[in-house]
Amino acid sequence: MASAYKSLGDTPKAIEYYQKAIGMDDNLVISKTDLGKLYSATGKLKKADSLFTHLSQAYPDNPNFQFQLGVVRQKQNDTTAITQFERAIALDSSHQKALYQAAKAHLILRNYYRVKIFCETGFKTYPNNPELINMMAQMYFIKGFHLEAIEWFEKLLALGKSDKFIHEKLALCYKDEHEPEKASIQFKKALQYDNQDENLYYELRVAQTQLEQYVEAQNSFEKAIFFKEVTLAPEYLALAGLFQRQEKYKEAIEHYKLAISESPRNAFAHYRLAIAADNYYADKKLVLSYYENFRNEFEDSKRNGYIIQLANRRIKMLKEEIFLSEGAKN
Repeated sequence: MASAYKSLGDTPKAIEYYQKAIGMDDNLVISKTDLGKLYSATGKLKKADSLFTHLSQAYPDNPNFQFQLGVVRQKQNDTTAITQFERAIALDSSHQKALYQAAKAHLILRNYYRVKIFCETGFKTYPNNPELINMMAQMYFIKGFHLEAIEWFEKLLALGKSDKFIHEKLALCYKDEHEPEKASIQFKKALQYDNQDENLYYELRVAQTQLEQYVEAQNSFEKAIFFKEVTLAPEYLALAGLFQRQEKYKEAIEHYKLAISESPRNAFAHYRLAIAADNYYADKKLVLSYYENFRNEFEDSKRNGYIIQLANRRIKMLKEEIFLSEGAKN
């Protein structure tokens, strides 16, 4: 009856009948195992712990009882869980679930040598275990060994595995290995799983800019800005720069002004606004006002000395041009 209720998904009834059966016959090991798993699945962790502790002591050579006890301990944030997984592996070195859980626990603890040992042990009997391959990829990624991480992430893709995490981390590896085209492809695939992640759009923009795909980069930046909730000054500033590279000075001016509205004391934004205005407006006096406003606002700032110097040079040139132009009219 218990197994029938279990197959129907009626967990409370299944637990009730397992308890009754075990009460009548304490030697029903399979029933105890199933009951322990149901306890674990329904959050009755103390009962599950007690039952699997009993089973692991009664049958110390059974790796599955050690593993199940480890799962229950893990759910309780009990650090002895890793010991249980390792005991299961000592009894059965091909226990893939125990090997994965042990590798994952050691990855969290940054015990990379142990991670590698457990993964390599698992590969002896299951070379294409995607969970262990994922552990290897993450280990190398965290260590900053991006070429090695690429190899393992690519193995996951070859096995048909695909999710946001895999594509995002692989893209970051390609980015750091100066392969913007491959990075761009992977960032786009990651966005298929979450098209509102502003960080993915930022990273995609970097790759697209390196590929001189300025229109695409602009589009990615606009999406990043749309989904971002904090101050947007850096994003507006970068987007303005993309417009300026495309000689779209009107749009650049608009976005420099947006950056300044978000961060009024951003000297670089004020200076770049003056340059964009210089390229867009024919009225020299209007252009001059942009440079002078910038200089007057920031001339006392030592950290901005270099761009103040550049602005002063342009101010001098503009005044000469205006003087000569007005002299010619007379």
